[in-house]
Amino acid sequence: MRSNPDTNRTNPPHEENVVTATLAFQHITVFGGVTIDRIARTDAALAMGASNPGTVRTGPGGVGLNVATTLARLGLSVGLVAIVGRDTDGVSIVSAAREAGVDTGAIVTSATMPTATYQAILDDNGELVLGVADMKIYEELDAAALAPVVTGPRTGDFWAIDANFAPESLAFLVREANAGGKMLAALAISPAKATRLRPVLDRLTFVFANRREAAAILGYALDDSKPSTPDLAAELAHESGADIILTDSGKPLHVVSGGETRTFAPLPANIRNVNGAGDALAAGTIYRLAQGEGLFAAIRYGLAAAALSLESDETVRSDLVPSLLFERTAAGAER
Repeated sequence: MRSNPDTNRTNPPHEENVVTATLAFQHITVFGGVTIDRIARTDAALAMGASNPGTVRTGPGGVGLNVATTLARLGLSVGLVAIVGRDTDGVSIVSAAREAGVDTGAIVTSATMPTATYQAILDDNGELVLGVADMKIYEELDAAALAPVVTGPRTGDFWAIDANFAPESLAFLVREANAGGKMLAALAISPAKATRLRPVLDRLTFVFANRREAAAILGYALDDSKPSTPDLAAELAHESGADIILTDSGKPLHVVSGGETRTFAPLPANIRNVNGAGDALAAGTIYRLAQGEGLFAAIRYGLAAAALSLESDETVRSDLVPSLLFERTAAGAER
């Protein structure tokens, strides 16, 4: 699928801090994972194989919910396609999404499977040590379950899809998006799931991935230092024809659009919690793409959203509003 051309048009951050009526995409649909997150953080340096004093936070999360919630809090019209169990966790997730302003009409309830969960351990610096996701419920969201959703009247012109779906479901969604002429962003999620994007790589508009996920998609060893991150971004762009946003932890990220590669440094942040920062990067970028920005301009707002996320104990900041995002983008541009 042809990528969105980069117009390199940037509005000064102080001139626009609300969503206008001239949106390039009037409604965005997020197809993605929703979970109950249980995030543990140690108070001091992690001692492996031992009990560590710390804190544990529990609440709704998942890439799909995080991206949709961020977009809704920034004022966009957004719907979420996901699946939950018939349990209190599922009720909590749907309630949180509605409260944020997300359209939850397409969230499916399973009669047999429990709501997905994500367990993570962070060290005292907020860095991820280990994460375990139980997403088996997503096997139920096959083409038959998704068909009524994708033919609905409010699926929008921009779809964001994460790799929590089974390969057959991803293939179905990509076919439907291509047939409908929709912009399509894919989020790789993890090295283990990123490989699911390989069969549909040449039909995506945007790909958000980190270095290890890109390596997995392209068949490299995850911890191989070669090829370099810029080379991985270039190869992924060549293989897919999509615009690529490739992160590398706290190092500069590489963005490929229209055959051109640019490097962007992450904005400084006082890190409290890395969980959700990648989702914020994608959501902040999509927010500005929806307003007609090209990718090289939009990515700066993604970087601002990621920095704001890193500085919060919440996976998605409850105080997030457009003005906060624009102020952080402006501060980053002045450095």
